[in-house]
Amino acid sequence: MALVYELRENDVWPSGWYRGTISSVEETEGKFGPQVKLVIDLVNGAEERSQWAFCTLPTSRRHKGYLWYTQITGEIPENTIRLDNLLGLDTEVRLDVTIRESDGEEINTVAGFRRPKATATTTADPGDDLYGGVV
Repeated sequence: MALVYELRENDVWPSGWYRGTISSVEETEGKFGPQVKLVIDLVNGAEERSQWAFCTLPTSRRHKGYLWYTQITGEIPENTIRLDNLLGLDTEVRLDVTIRESDGEEINTVAGFRRPKATATTTADPGDDLYGGVV
């Protein structure tokens, strides 16, 4: 049996804010230990795609996982964070264009989240508030 795959072009979207929905949250093993993998289904006009985002476990208020949780939900948790609460939530995702070190290819990376606005546009000025007003 032959395994044959078609290569597709790397679809890099311009840096900006995009509407999305959290479709998967799971704990994975990363280079430096356990981490969280979020899968976000993004929309840009008629285009749709999934974007992965990796963050540290939200075990302290200093970790990216905690920051992203507060950006997505708008909540400041007391003592525990239930990441499964993120499943199915609508959000806005800040994508940046970066250069992958291994091959020099341009890729999108997730720089932050914010709660969706009622009249959001698909892209915005790179100077927009990454923290969505959450401190």
